[in-house]
Amino acid sequence: PRCCAGEPEAMALRRLPRLLLLAGGVLAAAQTQDAPAAFEPDDAAVVENMKMGEMADMQEQAMLGKLFADEQAAAAAAETGEAVDAAADSAETDAEGEEELPPGAKQHQAETHVAAGSKKHNAESHKPKPKSPTWNPVSSHLRSTADLTGKCFGFPTANFNHANNVAAKYPNDPTHFVEREEDAIDFKLATLDGEKVVLSDLLKEKPVLLLYGMYTCPAFQGYYSSKKTTSHMSKFDEYALVEKYADSVNFVHLYTTEPHPKKPDKNFDTGMIVEFPWSTIRNPKQWTDRKFAAEMIKDDLHPAELLLIDNLGGPTMLDHGVEEPPYNPVWCSYGPGARQAFLIARSGRMYDVQAWFHASTMAGAIEELLLLESGLVNTTDLEDFRQRRTDEHAVVESDVSSLIQEALMMAADGMGEAVGDTEQYEKDSRGADAEVSKARVILDEYTSKFVDQIYEAKGLVSPNAETNSYSTSKLETNFVEEDNTLPPASAVMSLSAAAPVVGLAAAFIVVGAVVRRWRQSQPDSYHSVSGEDADEI
Repeated sequence: PRCCAGEPEAMALRRLPRLLLLAGGVLAAAQTQDAPAAFEPDDAAVVENMKMGEMADMQEQAMLGKLFADEQAAAAAAETGEAVDAAADSAETDAEGEEELPPGAKQHQAETHVAAGSKKHNAESHKPKPKSPTWNPVSSHLRSTADLTGKCFGFPTANFNHANNVAAKYPNDPTHFVEREEDAIDFKLATLDGEKVVLSDLLKEKPVLLLYGMYTCPAFQGYYSSKKTTSHMSKFDEYALVEKYADSVNFVHLYTTEPHPKKPDKNFDTGMIVEFPWSTIRNPKQWTDRKFAAEMIKDDLHPAELLLIDNLGGPTMLDHGVEEPPYNPVWCSYGPGARQAFLIARSGRMYDVQAWFHASTMAGAIEELLLLESGLVNTTDLEDFRQRRTDEHAVVESDVSSLIQEALMMAADGMGEAVGDTEQYEKDSRGADAEVSKARVILDEYTSKFVDQIYEAKGLVSPNAETNSYSTSKLETNFVEEDNTLPPASAVMSLSAAAPVVGLAAAFIVVGAVVRRWRQSQPDSYHSVSGEDADEI
């Protein structure tokens, strides 16, 4: 070329790569004229091409013998690369992630396939993972329905008798097969309307209290309430418990095997004929008959409580016989009994088990569980309280068991009350409300003291400090007063949320007092129509 005339051949060869690169840049610019504006090359692209030409020139010079300069350039490039990598590593290990990226991070961002310009995304991706929660994930400990068993005692094919009953086969009566701290078993049962309900679905929302109770059960009907005032196991106690914790716990009332059916059917505890005033129906052996019996108690339960029927060859929509055993899967798997209670945490682990349901101590267990799942306390904090509550229930359960055994013996000997003689236990709506009111008073007083002691031990302010609890004088009323207080464990959030409103109200009160004092100091201060001074009203 003319530009190269008279120059040494080596110099011309050295300039040739640079000229080719510049020509390539011009051709690339011409080819991209029709491309979108966002992709058109600008001055930066030309500069980049020039830099690449300079690098090629340096390589050519290295080939011609300039090894020393080339080694210096390589060393400088290596140092620059290490600095970029160190800055990138620092950004990755930053606990909070920096909003402004370190020098050279754009190059690192492209190399790690992060979209250019997404600084916020890059910073968030380098944040540390949150710590594991103090409680277990929902249903992580729940066993599958494959662990359910059914047709225990051979029922309904076989009948209960002197050799085929709970006392004859197990050391404890009632007995439970799932202990406290063990994993519960998932189940799927139907409501009276045939609607499918799955335990694992309920646990996604709240903890679950599974509670037995049948029409022929005297403990459910309130038979022992007058005989042992601390029994707290009747349908009225159950209603009050659901009323208190319906927002925090899912309540499942299981209708299963009748404990005291009409003769010739026998009691499953003893294998003998043991009738009480409610022994007016035989032990159902088909799902439709059990549904009919369950309908006899549906009005005794709180509207928020789920009434489920333990399967007895039930609706085909449940796919029983494939997913679950077809006969008494829950009663046979959790344990045979008449009035058992199982409190299941959201993790699927059994938090508390009561062979004989006792509303007050179960309310204490619910308070413990709600505090644990809220993260306010841990299991170590509650060890002493949990043991004390367990001991209290053991004493009550022993007294109630003795009372029940005595009643069973009298009924078996024909010395009990006549079948169908339920008049003294039947209550009109006002009487039922009074019984529920009494039960609620007992629950509120027990849980208030119980939770106060837990908070005091933790050095916290109890949520009951600013709320009005039920007083013993309300025991004499025949109605339930409107209760706007929240359960102690759930009241913490509500009290904190109400703090700004309380502060604003206090400010208005102070301003009102100042204005009233100013008016009184004026000659024409305001007085009421009756002539009394405004300050005396």
